[in-house]
Amino acid sequence: MGGLAVRGRTLVTAIVCATLAATITACSSSGYTYVKNSDDKLYFKVPAGWTRVDQGALDVEQFADPDSATAKVQKALNWSIAYDADDRPSPRHVFGPVAAEPVVYARVQRLPPDNRGAVSFDNMRDLLLPVTETARQGAMQQGVQLTGFEPLADEVINPEDGLRGVHLIFNYKVGGVLQTFDQTVLANDDASKVYLLLVRCSAKCYSEQKDEIRTVTESMTVKS
Repeated sequence: MGGLAVRGRTLVTAIVCATLAATITACSSSGYTYVKNSDDKLYFKVPAGWTRVDQGALDVEQFADPDSATAKVQKALNWSIAYDADDRPSPRHVFGPVAAEPVVYARVQRLPPDNRGAVSFDNMRDLLLPVTETARQGAMQQGVQLTGFEPLADEVINPEDGLRGVHLIFNYKVGGVLQTFDQTVLANDDASKVYLLLVRCSAKCYSEQKDEIRTVTESMTVKS
C-alpha cells in the first residue's frame, strides 16, 4: 500500500502496525473502559473486562527492533493501543495467527504529504490483509498462502464532515482456524491522518459475541 504500509512481522506477513507517544486517557464506568486519544481526537470504548495489552510488548511485535532508526521514525508518525478479552492478554492475539477471544487494535497513522495520494477506498480495504480481488491475486502470485476468504460486509462510510472511509467484515483461515476481522478505516479530508480500528477473533467467537463486538466498533468516533 505504498506509504500507508507499516509491515509487521506476523499474521501471515500482512498486518501493518505502528505506535506513537500521545495523550491517552482511559477510564472505566458503566461496564466499559473509555479510550481517548486527545491529540488525534480518536475515541472508542471496550468492555471493562478487556485488558490493555502491554505497550512495550505491543511495540516489540510491531517492530523487528523498536530501538532501530526505522522504528523510531515510525513511532514519530504513529500511535497505537490494544485491548484483549483473553485471560492472558498478548500482542500475539493482534498479530499472531489465532485469536480465540476478541482483541481490539486501534492505530492513527500520520502521513507525509508525498504518501497521501495512496489513500483510496481499496487501499483502506487492503490495509491489513488482501481483501480486494487485485490484492488477493497479487498475494497468491507472491506465494502468500491465505485461504478461506469470505467477504461478510463492505460499506463506504462518512461518519461526519471531513471524514471518509470503509467498514468491512471478512473471514480468513489463519493457522488452520477460521478468523473474523472487523475493520474500520477512516481518513480525514487531506489524507494527513488514517484511523484504524480492528476487532478480530475466531469466527465462532465472533458469532457468539457479535453484539459486544458491534458495541466496540460502533463506538469509534473521530472528531475531524
